[in-house]
Amino acid sequence: MKPHEVFKVEGGSLNVVSEIPLSITEAILGCNISVETLDGMLNVAVKAGTNSGTEMVLKHHGMPPFHPPENYDIEKLRGDHILRFKIVIPKNMTEQ
Repeated sequence: MKPHEVFKVEGGSLNVVSEIPLSITEAILGCNISVETLDGMLNVAVKAGTNSGTEMVLKHHGMPPFHPPENYDIEKLRGDHILRFKIVIPKNMTEQ
């Protein structure tokens, strides 16, 4: 597979990983954000007190299987979409 600018596949699984930047305020207070998934935009609630590296799993929003069996349920065989939060600390906040 070719690398994608938003999604990563880790460990050869059907799981998809996205790194989601959060401001310090969003991480401390919690927030509602829109994230890009393979199925389009999805609104998620980030809990107050979220730390950098915290992960949220969106069940069955990952990759579909490449060679699924006949009469399969796509929802049960799809991988998960893992949101990995990264707190972004602003730089140069004071005038010089």
